[in-house]
Amino acid sequence: MKNIFCSILFVLTTLSFVQTFGQTTQNGKEDLKRRLYFLADDKMKGRAAGSKEDREAAKYIAQELGKLGFVPLIGESPLVNFEFTLYREVGYGSKLNIANTSLLEGTDFSVLPESPVAEVSSQFVFIDRLDSLPASLAGKVALIKSVRDSIPFKVTSLKDKGVSAIIFFSKEDINANRKGGTTSISVPAIQVSSNIAAKMLASEDKNIYIKSVVHSVKGRSQNVIMLLKGVNAGNSILIGAHYDHIGTGGAGSGSMAPKMTEIHNGADDNASGVAAAIEIGKSLSGIKDSLKYNIIVSAFGGEERGLLGSKYAADTLKALNMLPKLMINLDMVGRLSEERLQVGGTGTFIMADSIVSRINRAFQFKLAMTKDGYGPSDHASFYTAGVPVLYFTTG
Repeated sequence: MKNIFCSILFVLTTLSFVQTFGQTTQNGKEDLKRRLYFLADDKMKGRAAGSKEDREAAKYIAQELGKLGFVPLIGESPLVNFEFTLYREVGYGSKLNIANTSLLEGTDFSVLPESPVAEVSSQFVFIDRLDSLPASLAGKVALIKSVRDSIPFKVTSLKDKGVSAIIFFSKEDINANRKGGTTSISVPAIQVSSNIAAKMLASEDKNIYIKSVVHSVKGRSQNVIMLLKGVNAGNSILIGAHYDHIGTGGAGSGSMAPKMTEIHNGADDNASGVAAAIEIGKSLSGIKDSLKYNIIVSAFGGEERGLLGSKYAADTLKALNMLPKLMINLDMVGRLSEERLQVGGTGTFIMADSIVSRINRAFQFKLAMTKDGYGPSDHASFYTAGVPVLYFTTG
């Protein structure tokens, strides 16, 4: 949390409609710390999207904003639910028959969860090299030597040649794990044991039958979207931060140590941004009678799953003709080092860079400004919807 308060003060000043403000009080610092510690506590288990802790975090944020006078923006609830794919799972009933011999799932073969639901009757062809494929493999099943993790990257070139399915083998043991991530590939991919692959290569009967049974398991998360009304204000400014994190890590979570499963607390990513957004909301609620804009504070779910919550929020607000005039995104603002602060989106509205530079005279941060409104965080969802953005991060 080193210097988080300084960077939050800087974000506060970018709201040019706020005429004056004092230094953050000791009470304000304690509130920041309290909220940060709640969200990043071990009991929240990393706040994975769709989890019980994910729902508890959203409810807590809504309660904190409610205490400050914020009310639901859409309908009667501050929590706006959305559905997403939690993971893909191989169901029971998948089949692999080679030369009219039925193989045993989990021992002889396994279906990748990324596979589509499909049924294929064809012949297999051994492909020794992907850089010298035949002109056409229309309808054929490709047998290749490959590790499991490389298959999604090899599907495209084989699919372009007309392959209807892929069977692969390597020195790896059969992976019987039925659960996978959320990504999908265009043709069934089946792992077979080295023993089965050897029998296939030695056989003159190339006939093959594949049935892949796969389904998506759905989950539900929610956005917190709450409003503080200005005086006779028609337009709004939205301050947002994602509150989800990557849970206990593992494959497909985005963790930099994908083979480790342990609680990822996410104090900086992004309990810091949420704590900052609520504190900004508190500061603005103290001068609400002089605000010329409505203030929306939103905590987004599903950011780690691909900006799911902010995309849903931007699409919903656009459909309701309620898009803000500016979106300010706070993502990882808790580790300011050597006074270096990154500000994105300064090319998304006129004079943004000069406004930020002028405000910075009072703080003397070492600014790194970028003009682009896109990027791997929630501001991109709003910029795509046509909203100017500013994105604050300490990197």
